[in-house]
Amino acid sequence: MKNDDALKSRTRLREVVVAVNLDQELNRKGANRSNLLKMLNDLAKQATDIQAKQLAQNFIKTSTQFEKGSPAYHFKLKDGAGDKISLESLKGKPAALIFAAGWSRESLNQLKLVNDLYVKFGKDINFVLVDLDDNEDDMEYLITGTQTQIPTKVSYSADKYMIEAMNILYVPQIVLIDRAGNYFRHNAKDPMHGLEAELTELIR
Repeated sequence: MKNDDALKSRTRLREVVVAVNLDQELNRKGANRSNLLKMLNDLAKQATDIQAKQLAQNFIKTSTQFEKGSPAYHFKLKDGAGDKISLESLKGKPAALIFAAGWSRESLNQLKLVNDLYVKFGKDINFVLVDLDDNEDDMEYLITGTQTQIPTKVSYSADKYMIEAMNILYVPQIVLIDRAGNYFRHNAKDPMHGLEAELTELIR
């Protein structure tokens, strides 16, 4: 009996260590993500220990939650008129969420460029300006300073969990969501790089 318990304990420890090591490899630059995720998935299915299975599943979820095709965060915001703007309300049509702030000079510069893309794609894509300012003066400065034509403007304050849940680390940032409510593009290092081509692909 003691030998069986010792064997189970060693097996559990090995499975946990394997899960942790695979997760660490996933976070290394240049990692072969597809192979590592397959190994984690196999572990999640075949591990003899329930905790090891759960650990592997959690690592998979954390590593893939922002990848193309993964479900987007179910945000719930309001525009200036008090109308609800949510992931559900945008489904059926692709969406471009533009995160910006009046205190960010780069936001002002890039929002002017986004205006041109709105003119071109606005009929086919829901453009939503998500303002991260904490006061109305800064938000007004963001809008008037860029003369943005994007009609849907919301403040993040109605859903402050959104910033953390969508891992918005800096502004400006542009998140693209497909018709089904899945991420198409998330946290690009250069938000404007290749954006027009991605918007074109998004509406195909």
